[in-house]
Amino acid sequence: LIEKRFELKKEILEKVINTDNGIWYHTSIANRVLDKKLEEKIQKVIYLAHRHIKPKSLISKKIATLCKRKEIKDFETFNTVSASNVVQSFDAFNIAAYHGTGESQLNELIDVSRASCVQIPSQYEDLASHSLLIDENFSYKIAGDIIMQAKDNNADFILVKNETTKVFFDQNQSKMEKIAGRELGMSVLSQEQFIQLLEGEKDTSKLGLNQHKVPVTFFAK
Repeated sequence: LIEKRFELKKEILEKVINTDNGIWYHTSIANRVLDKKLEEKIQKVIYLAHRHIKPKSLISKKIATLCKRKEIKDFETFNTVSASNVVQSFDAFNIAAYHGTGESQLNELIDVSRASCVQIPSQYEDLASHSLLIDENFSYKIAGDIIMQAKDNNADFILVKNETTKVFFDQNQSKMEKIAGRELGMSVLSQEQFIQLLEGEKDTSKLGLNQHKVPVTFFAK
């Protein structure tokens, strides 16, 4: 619509940034439809929505304030670093990987570890980081579903591709439990932590395991 009727851009974007049912609740469709260009167009609208936010309306003021106060989390970045000297095997483990919407090397790491890779329906789901600006519960519900799927498929822990995603899953499980109405308690490791473990690191402080809210129980054993 904006491309065809540019004069309506402002009016369209005012509707798009609605905090009750606007574009902030969008979850990527890149892994759900064949037309990849459609998701690219939606991301352009999200970009325009951010550019459009000005302190002219209550909605704009609310979102502008939230944008200043909260940082949009980046769940997609990861380092293309593999384990160079594998000395630790996970052959008795079942590991679920949450890949997100972009690329990851988590399956390759699980193969190297000799663990069984647990496939879960939401492993490529979008955590909807934009929705965190106005309603954290939306992303908590998605993340809680991912943890439940891993738990119900007997995963020992979830592997994610960066520190931001690990912290989000680990530190907020009590909030996810309230939304899900059931106990979760699933250990989560980042790609970097898992590589360190594969290379034989056993110091909990160097691994950052002492900062986890949900204990990494298998390590204690």
